[in-house]
Amino acid sequence: MPWEERPISKERWTRLRAKLMAQSFSGHRPCEWWKYESPEPLRGNETLQLYRMGELSGEELRAVTKRWAEHEERIAQLQWYVTGHENNQAVGLDGHEGYLAWRRFYGIPDELFPPRSDKELIALRQMRRKSTNDS
Repeated sequence: MPWEERPISKERWTRLRAKLMAQSFSGHRPCEWWKYESPEPLRGNETLQLYRMGELSGEELRAVTKRWAEHEERIAQLQWYVTGHENNQAVGLDGHEGYLAWRRFYGIPDELFPPRSDKELIALRQMRRKSTNDS
């Protein structure tokens, strides 16, 4: 299968579905699932779309939620989101806009993890800086 062109035929998908699904990472589906079974086409962040479609449950949902929580904690500390380069210099978004761009990048659902306000981010970063300086 890795050596085959994808997506494979619907007939082969039907035969190999369980194996291909088992090989998928949490929050992802094989391209054949999207082609032959999904009620809607893939748009944007796959994991977020599967969550909003109600396709994640049990251990898979727990793993994805844990990953989103880890991303949320980490990106709350970041102050820069690179959108590209101009004249050999990184360009991007900073502050609250950078934070929101990271959330979109990781597909963190607002309904599970409400975005932090600019004031919350500033306070969190100041607290982290202070604890780093105190150690």
